[in-house]
Amino acid sequence: MEAAIGMPILLLLMIIGLYAGLIIYQHAVLFSLAQEMAERAAYIWDNSYKEPVSGFVEQGRDDGLYWRLTSDGSLPFLTGGIGSHIIHLIPSQEDEEPGSLPMRKLRRTAVVPSGIRGEIRYENRIAEKVITVELVKPLRLPLWLQQLFTSERRVTAVYTISDPAEYLRGINLIRTYTGIGRAAMSPEEARSLFAEPAADGKTAKVASHEEAARWLRLHTGGVEKRYTTSHGDRLIDSYVSGTAHQAFYTYRESQILLQADKDAELLKEGVLERVVWHFFLGTDNRNPPPSQHLLEQLAARGIQAEIHLGGDPYTQ
Repeated sequence: MEAAIGMPILLLLMIIGLYAGLIIYQHAVLFSLAQEMAERAAYIWDNSYKEPVSGFVEQGRDDGLYWRLTSDGSLPFLTGGIGSHIIHLIPSQEDEEPGSLPMRKLRRTAVVPSGIRGEIRYENRIAEKVITVELVKPLRLPLWLQQLFTSERRVTAVYTISDPAEYLRGINLIRTYTGIGRAAMSPEEARSLFAEPAADGKTAKVASHEEAARWLRLHTGGVEKRYTTSHGDRLIDSYVSGTAHQAFYTYRESQILLQADKDAELLKEGVLERVVWHFFLGTDNRNPPPSQHLLEQLAARGIQAEIHLGGDPYTQ
């Protein structure tokens, strides 16, 4: 009795195990094919005349000097622009049009055995260029096994295109313009472009208006900007995304109200969405904070105020 029950179960488990082994093998072969296809497409990307397998290319045959600019996705409005996918369906059709240069490169490597379908696509992500291959192979399994293993195998392989020549040109371009950048801005201003913006009201130990304005640009990620109003020109210490941040170190209330009128005009006309005045008390809090009267005048004009102590900060 036990043998009559146990033997069929054992036989069934053996059959399932054999099918599982075959499916794992088919999956591995399919993934190896997809990876090989993606690698070969990436390998010939700098010259579509390369042989995908051997790498051989006839002397003098190339894609031209400006193919990276005009057909490789560097410009959004041209073929294969940044963020756009160029997709070639597998298997290839014999009467298919050659298409763009990226499409021809994809088609050259899209060679698969019969019964396999899928796609190979290219994407320019600015920081990297990627080849993605997706393959699907149907499996002929009994219906009761399809519930366990599904009726097809799907694999995806991704390969990043490396372009040493373009990489070296980019490095040389940066080195060329580094000297120009040094003449245009100070090292502190250059570092401020890569700084994470910090919250308003942070403690600031500064000793002049110039240091306060530089600190403000560093911690808001903004840039200096000039506007023209009916009251005269207005120089914003740090402008970022519709918000004007203005630094004040030493001042006279009667004088800065004129600046407040300029900011109020820019707010009213919609040139600015928000104006924040930052009052810096300086090292050891040597400067007095703004008076309540001044704060009320600013609030009436729609201007927010932040006070930065040399010690513990507080926000008005």
